[in-house]
Amino acid sequence: MLAFLLALTNPEVNLSSTERSDLNRVGRFLKRGDDWQLVQEGLNKVIEENPILNQVYQNYFQKFKVIDINKLLAQLPSHEELIEEFADDLIARGSFEGKPDRKNNEIKDIFIPLSQKEKPDEYAMNSNIFDSLKHFLFL
Repeated sequence: MLAFLLALTNPEVNLSSTERSDLNRVGRFLKRGDDWQLVQEGLNKVIEENPILNQVYQNYFQKFKVIDINKLLAQLPSHEELIEEFADDLIARGSFEGKPDRKNNEIKDIFIPLSQKEKPDEYAMNSNIFDSLKHFLFL
């Protein structure tokens, strides 16, 4: 999911209205706490329908395989940064009492409000919320 979010920040990635609608649906699945398989299928559909998104997503996904995941997760935005970025749209599900880990939901805290934007790809591209993550990945 994090590779998908980062892929949205690429200026070459443009989602069609159908893909935006599908992404919005995935965000609603997450918000309701639906089965992870349903979420994953929805994300895969958007990725597979958009060749440029798929390529950028795969590049990020491959980077994740060779880095220390705990160091990566430490680069996630703080709760305060999420509040500043998403204001009233944020429904915190993460555990911000210490270091993020695989069991926390900080990534969902980013994904859900972002997916609900009218143009999530444009929003992600213009947001600086992912800057620390991208800087860490491209050192």
